Amino acid sequence: MADPTNVFAMDDIKFMTGYNVEPVVASEIAIREAIEQYYGSSHALELKKVMDEMAEQEAEALESSRKRKSSTSTRWRLPPRTRRW
Repeated sequence: MADPTNVFAMDDIKFMTGYNVEPVVASEIAIREAIEQYYGSSHALELKKVMDEMAEQEAEALESSRKRKSSTSTRWRLPPRTRRW
């Protein structure tokens, strides 16, 4: 956060995460480098987001396809005719 003396922001973060918050002072560049080191660059994060969305859409399409197949395969079929001599 930009202001390490903002107690309200620290309380919000503590409430949302359940972790204790200890404010420290660092330059913006140092923070960006740490984020890139531990979480990847913003480009990599955006790429991961897109890939996750695509995987979710693919899973939904597969599930939809399975439902359609199962609804069409439940039709009754007559057994083959047998000849009696």
